Amino acid sequence: MFDPSAAVPKLFESLLESATRRVIKSVSGGAAKFVDMLRMNFSDYLYSAIDRTSHVKTLLQRDEPVDLLSIYVETFLESGGTTLRDDIIVERCRKQASICVIGSAGSGKTMFVRYLFLQLVEGGYGTIPIFVELRDLNSPDYNDDLVEFIYNIVVRPGAVVTKDQFRYCLRSALFILILDGLDEVEHSRRAAIERQIMNLRSSYPKLGIVISSRPDERLSAWSAFTVYRIGPMKKAQVKKLISRLPYEAKLRTKFIQEVDKNLYDKHSSFLSNPLLATMMLMTYDQFAHIPEKIHIFYEQAFETLYFRHDARKETAFRRKMYTDLAINDFRNCLSALCVSSYFKEKFQFSESEILDYIRKAAHSEKLKIIEGDYLSDLLESVCILQRDGLYLSFTHRSFQEYFAAVFIVRSPSIEIRDLLNVFCRRGTQDNVIGMAFDMNRSLIEREWILPKIRDLAEALEGLDPETNMVQCLDLVCGKIVLGYDGEGDPTCVVVKVQEEGPWFVEIIGKLYNVDFPTVTFWYDELGMVKDEFVRRGMSGPRTSDGFQHIELTDADYELVKGTSLFKILRSNIDSLMQIKSEVEASVSEQKRLSGVLFE
Repeated sequence: MFDPSAAVPKLFESLLESATRRVIKSVSGGAAKFVDMLRMNFSDYLYSAIDRTSHVKTLLQRDEPVDLLSIYVETFLESGGTTLRDDIIVERCRKQASICVIGSAGSGKTMFVRYLFLQLVEGGYGTIPIFVELRDLNSPDYNDDLVEFIYNIVVRPGAVVTKDQFRYCLRSALFILILDGLDEVEHSRRAAIERQIMNLRSSYPKLGIVISSRPDERLSAWSAFTVYRIGPMKKAQVKKLISRLPYEAKLRTKFIQEVDKNLYDKHSSFLSNPLLATMMLMTYDQFAHIPEKIHIFYEQAFETLYFRHDARKETAFRRKMYTDLAINDFRNCLSALCVSSYFKEKFQFSESEILDYIRKAAHSEKLKIIEGDYLSDLLESVCILQRDGLYLSFTHRSFQEYFAAVFIVRSPSIEIRDLLNVFCRRGTQDNVIGMAFDMNRSLIEREWILPKIRDLAEALEGLDPETNMVQCLDLVCGKIVLGYDGEGDPTCVVVKVQEEGPWFVEIIGKLYNVDFPTVTFWYDELGMVKDEFVRRGMSGPRTSDGFQHIELTDADYELVKGTSLFKILRSNIDSLMQIKSEVEASVSEQKRLSGVLFE
């Protein structure tokens, strides 16, 4: 059991020993006085952060949080073909590593970084871990200064630690920053936040920084950071997780037996994800089978929550519903709420904000409800939302994505093409387009994919990749630039910025299971012109993602013609045309079959 009253004093004792080695003698009063000041000013923050990170609410128990360590199962992370246990990552973070922890929705990345924070506190490693939820940067009060934002989190009103002293701690490696949820920063702000993180890394090279995010290819270009991906749970981990969840004991035992027998082998893609494994336990008793499609699984989970019994009782207990809505009306209103908030990249709400979203959703669905009652149902009856301090958020962001997809495929009276174009620019790290495609492939192909892929093919028609290199790359791959952050070798990276074309190509590659290789890491192929690229790169402006970039021009063809760039570009164009033919045939078949119905 984690004991804050023992862990925090131990942390400051180790900090004194560490600071004696690291803090320069010119600090007024010496290391002991300096650490004493940190103890007086930072203890309240640590106790508060420990309480926040060590307790979580789950889908199974919404009334009160559970102790994280009581349900945490060891996490395995993968990097460069090597799989490492979580304790190895803790050890590396202790040594001030720069790390990105990447994981898909529900993979357990936030649980892991919370566990990491607690381990760094309890271990007494001579550094103070600071846990920051990056979604808080979406606040209109954020002033674009990440260090000041972190300072205001840690240093409470009335404290005497100055900003200069705080920066001195950053420079002296007395802190480790854990920045959770880069993917939850609004898309329009993300590049600026990335730039500030890179500036943190270059300004304080001894500082340990841990970032968690959903997959994002831009992170692979951060040469100063090591990327670790959350690995899928193995059967033994799944069984351990299920055994620890607060659910009816007999059902847990029965479910574990089925997992051990053949359920894991048949549905490892679901069970290897902690969130989906939890949802599968919830739906198992009611539906007695596991669907093959993820959207059907989410639908079953919603129905289980809507008609939910109390998992801690042997007999069924139906929660009171505050609104008198049929399940389809409740679902439609929720889908409208989710698509509008997802459109605005709103993942956290004040109570007045969520009530306004509910009012607009009910109006669009022509439903007469009391907004406060519907909010109570979302919080208490169906448990799609949860309170998080003064704010409200989705129990898990994947629910918001699923119901946004539900709205799209209901064929509402809006232009879904424009909506999907906006979502497309966010890349493949979110799941709305993929789930909508699975739910109603015919609609998405007919209304969005076919018109867009034809426009892209028309733009490419007549362009020679050799003589129109930059234009072809911009349409299919994104802007190819030489990224150089001042450390190690430069790398060639793809920067999609806001262009729809490259994001669209990446998304349809995922939908149709076609590989579109990204043009990266061909610096070593540049041969004799390496020095020329480095010279131009280092003298070029620093762009929004924190790198110094040089953009290729058509005149650079002679410099890069010996690389794999053109081979990959031509391959991507060929794959795109192959998908175009497949979609055209599919839409044509849809029309033919529709005609048969009404002959």
